[in-house]
Amino acid sequence: MNAFTPQEIRDRIMKKDSEFQKKIISYLESVHVGEFQTGSYEKIKYNVDIAKVNRDYVDPIKTLPISSIKGCKQKCNKCEKCFANKKRWEDYFVTVDDILLKSNICSCSGKKIDDKDKNIYIKKLKIKGKKHKKKMMILYQVV
Repeated sequence: MNAFTPQEIRDRIMKKDSEFQKKIISYLESVHVGEFQTGSYEKIKYNVDIAKVNRDYVDPIKTLPISSIKGCKQKCNKCEKCFANKKRWEDYFVTVDDILLKSNICSCSGKKIDDKDKNIYIKKLKIKGKKHKKKMMILYQVV
């Protein structure tokens, strides 16, 4: 078996400018992007702002999810059931993006800072609560 021990992984991550550290950080950043399902942040924000103007718009955070619709057994993609199922999935992705826009967007600048500037930066954000502050501290330590 060619796996590293936890201590070896720790040593390689803590070693400044190591190739292992660069690759692991690159991997972590690539898998934690937080992308939307149906487009960019700007596109989703625009679409949600347009939808809010409509009198029939209902905030998805304040509603229960709509149950799925089963397509036909043949999966013909031509019948009414198949069209309804396809429309349901399209609506689902739009709804998920709407919820993510409202609940999962960080308003901090995301810039990397030095340890000496960390406390000043956190104070500027006016973070309330220890839990959020602790998360910010952990993120800055990884970077």
